[in-house]
Amino acid sequence: MAGPRRITDKNEFLPDWLRDLTPNGSTRRSLAGKPYYRTWRKAVLSVFDNDEYWGTRVEISLPLPPHVNAELHAICERIMADKERVCGATDGETSADSYYSKMMMALFGRAVYDQIVDKWGSSDPKSVKAAEAFGEIYGNKLLALTWKASTVDLTAALKRMRDVFAGADADQARLLEKWAEDTFRAIFSVIVSGTAARQEVFARCDHALHHLVEFEKHEWPMADGLHRPTFKELFAFLPRVSTLLGHYPLVKDGANQGCSTCNEEHARHAGQQHSLAHSPHSPFVPQARTNTARQMRWF
Repeated sequence: MAGPRRITDKNEFLPDWLRDLTPNGSTRRSLAGKPYYRTWRKAVLSVFDNDEYWGTRVEISLPLPPHVNAELHAICERIMADKERVCGATDGETSADSYYSKMMMALFGRAVYDQIVDKWGSSDPKSVKAAEAFGEIYGNKLLALTWKASTVDLTAALKRMRDVFAGADADQARLLEKWAEDTFRAIFSVIVSGTAARQEVFARCDHALHHLVEFEKHEWPMADGLHRPTFKELFAFLPRVSTLLGHYPLVKDGANQGCSTCNEEHARHAGQQHSLAHSPHSPFVPQARTNTARQMRWF
């Protein structure tokens, strides 16, 4: 039976996928022997080796958990997409040195490439420090695709909102902890489903925190405009799962309160409700009337 393995083990997962970024034939063999390429590759793998999650071994004899399979797929998919860009930028290139430079430029874009080379490479992308920087940055980009990074980010986002309740007593603290745990469990599957969904949730967390702080400092319009919010009022202002996922506006009474983001969101939701009300499948349209209208089109 095969022993345990890691994502960075030779001829496994990440090393195998990174090899796909290099050309076939003699240019690949030449590039593999270059010190700068080995330094870059080692730096990419080190990001995962030094990670508290990916640095541990996974038993190959056991079925991989679904989230691990999803993570590996996301990393592989990103590298394969990068491969297409690299192939387009290096088409016909036979010099290992030139191929490497063009590969780095394809992976990072001209602006970032120039910044790294100027800062670490003394204008030489093949210097040890530049290769290490290229590798570390690329490794962290790949790591950011995994659920671990999303978990840390979401936990931190929810904690920042909990920290607004600095004076909470023990019972209130438990209530806040339950809110954070329930929210995390409900949103976790969404943030690992794709980059766009993850970015949307985190953007809404930041927006919610902004208004939560305003409300705590009673800078947000209130009924009497004077009193400091009670714990109950402030807790009610915390975003719920449905609002963080965009099913409802983040701030219930946020329209026309001086926030352009809230105004746009309320207008968008109002438009969606209007469309729903006029849909032939809308719950606001009697089905009998819809069926009659459909039948009349035949006459």
